[in-house]
Amino acid sequence: MNFTIDSSVIVASLREQEGAHQKSKAFMTEVIEGEHTAYESTIVPVEVTAAIRRRTGSRKLARQVKQNLLNLDSFIFCGLSKSRMESAARIAEKVSLKGMDAIITQIAQEKDTSLVTLDKELKNKAKSVVEIQDMDEVL
Repeated sequence: MNFTIDSSVIVASLREQEGAHQKSKAFMTEVIEGEHTAYESTIVPVEVTAAIRRRTGSRKLARQVKQNLLNLDSFIFCGLSKSRMESAARIAEKVSLKGMDAIITQIAQEKDTSLVTLDKELKNKAKSVVEIQDMDEVL
């Protein structure tokens, strides 16, 4: 299956301290093994790198996580073009999403994928724009 995966899921898959670690790790293992394809905005590695750095304090770990993410064959990164920017801005205006969340939602809408997220606000607001998959539904 094809998905768009929010940074919250990726970060949770990497850190045992996160509430949904086991489910996120199991899902990400399926993605890494090629069972799914992830269409992602190029902002996702930035968000994940920042989250890992903030939560662990380790620049080295943050850099390694970013590099590993960029090397995944099952991840297809989509740049933020002018048309994507305009579409994301329309989504943000329509459903009152944060900027980064609107960009991620825009990729899910454009690529006609389900959005997988642990972010409750994103789930609630984006469900009128894209299909949201709960972690229990994707495993």
